Amino acid sequence: MPAHYLLPSTYLPPLPLFAYLFAAGGNVLVETQGSYVKQTYQNRARIGSPQGALALTVPVSRKGNNTPYRDVEISAHGHWAHQHWQALRTAYDNTPYFPYLAPEMEPLYRTPPRYLLDFNEQLTALLCQFIGIDYAPVYTKQYARDVADGFDLRLLSEPCELASYSGFNDMAYWQPFSPSGEFIPRLSCIDAICCMGPETRLLLAESLTS
Repeated sequence: MPAHYLLPSTYLPPLPLFAYLFAAGGNVLVETQGSYVKQTYQNRARIGSPQGALALTVPVSRKGNNTPYRDVEISAHGHWAHQHWQALRTAYDNTPYFPYLAPEMEPLYRTPPRYLLDFNEQLTALLCQFIGIDYAPVYTKQYARDVADGFDLRLLSEPCELASYSGFNDMAYWQPFSPSGEFIPRLSCIDAICCMGPETRLLLAESLTS
């Protein structure tokens, strides 16, 4: 594996991105200076539901079309945090590990921070800690045009790029919700973590093909 990974900051990271975070031992470079991009995993996550994959979107407010990601604020309008938390409970209350994870996560949904970056990173750190990853990110101080001697994975915050990415092997595991018993791949990492707990590390280790 390359020594360096440049990752986007994402909401409840998709499992392929989380796998690279695991491969790096939590020592990753996280892009914070690039422009916020709509309809990406920067503020969206996919979890399981009785109807299949369910998209959760954090509403944001920004100034102009080129707002740096670090400056994007979470919108105070609506009851999105309550709705997201209820969706997570519906999906994962009956999984083996959500009851242990929930007390740590719920406060972030009761009182989300002002900025999307802070919310995403606090959730990521919590999920890493839960399965034993020492999350120690370095945040970019200016926009990184490339990464030397490593992988630039920022495009994997875009749903179409993530869906077609060939560097990740989708390995099936038990899911509480899956239509007709079919495995739903590339959901948020919280899906695997709630179902497998610390054994998620084994899944991540076997999922990367490059």
